Amino acid sequence: MIIREMQPNEYHELEKFLYEAIFIPENTPPPPREIITRPELQIYIKNFGEQSSDICFVAEIDKKIVGACWARIINNYGHIDNKTPSLALSVLKNFRRRGIATALLKKIFAQLAEKNFKRVSLSVQKENFAAIELYRKLNFEIVEKRGDEYLMVRKLIDYKIREIKPSEYGELENFLYEAIHAPEGGVKISRDVLKIPELRVYTENFGSQPADDCLVVEVDKKIVGACWVRIMNDFSHIDNETPSLVIALYENFCGQGIGSKLIKTMLNRLVDKNFKQVSLSVQKSIPATKKFYERLGFEVVGEVLGETELEYVMVLKLEGKNFA
Repeated sequence: MIIREMQPNEYHELEKFLYEAIFIPENTPPPPREIITRPELQIYIKNFGEQSSDICFVAEIDKKIVGACWARIINNYGHIDNKTPSLALSVLKNFRRRGIATALLKKIFAQLAEKNFKRVSLSVQKENFAAIELYRKLNFEIVEKRGDEYLMVRKLIDYKIREIKPSEYGELENFLYEAIHAPEGGVKISRDVLKIPELRVYTENFGSQPADDCLVVEVDKKIVGACWVRIMNDFSHIDNETPSLVIALYENFCGQGIGSKLIKTMLNRLVDKNFKQVSLSVQKSIPATKKFYERLGFEVVGEVLGETELEYVMVLKLEGKNFA
């Protein structure tokens, strides 16, 4: 299964998924497909892509779109205010109960958070018990009863990115440990690994070198992620003018757009400081992370044997760049 953004030439597919999103109680005949031409339903899809809040992700299996989740600010059943996008979610019948809906929702939550939306809403019929259970598991709350429907709202992560304080440098060991990838089904390596010289170089005496720089993510006054750079002879070392970058978040805060915002903020700082390029290493066993860095413009320049497995060495040219 692939979760990806819907392309503009696919927007016509939303008609099909809008119809599939209509809840049909048990022993009730389905409505005619023409029902989606009603104005109160057309607002979900009409001229989709023209508003800045329009976002849609699809699930693709064997090159076929089998599910869609989209958001836009509209005066629909799930409308809260003109700053809160409403969600619509639909998965084709033969592909339900496979985790597709959850994957789509998590992806769109991350995108909405990255665009600085604070919350998202939806409406769900009171008899649609399976959908209500799913939304509750994903931290939606019922805020209002509207006839036969519940209005549900989910807060997106409210976080702050700031410079690390010298008194917090000790936190970097925790995030260095989080950055060590454990293969799926494998056992997380012991924290003692942080004592070896190849890893101590990332955090030892941090702040003592001119290039040392670190940003942290704070949620509810707790640091939940960090991104730092320093010029060091690590796995991704290029030369003595190129800083190496490390980023890590606690697992509960991954996949919500926070890491993307954090690394982009750091990259812009490096541009402002006139660094020409930055490097990092990523384990070959996590291709999704490699693709994430490639979307930012990083390119593979070599391979190196890391602490636990082979890693790609990746470099990003910074001159003239702006990471929005």
